[in-house]
Amino acid sequence: MLAQSHTMKMEITAKGVFHVDKNGGQEPDLKGTFTSVMIVAGVIIAMWSSVFYLFVTR
Repeated sequence: MLAQSHTMKMEITAKGVFHVDKNGGQEPDLKGTFTSVMIVAGVIIAMWSSVFYLFVTR
């Protein structure tokens, strides 16, 4: 039916969509994602703060 490799497991869900498990069921490492989100949030906060400062001083 479906060929299975020892490193990649393929399953068919109820709706017929393939689910490919590449890392053996472990959760992905999201440390870089969290850092990127914090940097973007910092930039947004800095921009809003600077605009608010301009608004208050005028």
